[in-house]
Amino acid sequence: MDKRLMTELGTLHPGSIPHPFGDVFWADTGVDAVWLFLQEYGGQTVYIPKLKTVFGGCAELEMRKLYDGRNCDVLVKKFGYSESHIRRVVRNK
Repeated sequence: MDKRLMTELGTLHPGSIPHPFGDVFWADTGVDAVWLFLQEYGGQTVYIPKLKTVFGGCAELEMRKLYDGRNCDVLVKKFGYSESHIRRVVRNK
């Protein structure tokens, strides 16, 4: 398949991805990224982790840095974790 030709003919467009998130995926990543992703993973089942899973370690470092012993409620709102999770994170420095 030729990506350039498909794009010029209008056969490669957001509607080409038959998925409820196709339009969002397309708009945020662009044609080149979508093309590479589909070439690599087309036809496979792909697990896409939540942001918290991928960047959880970064969030935990930030929690430890911002925690002052009294602001757990602020951190709950900022990071979206439960109070008990935040307390566990800051306790296990």
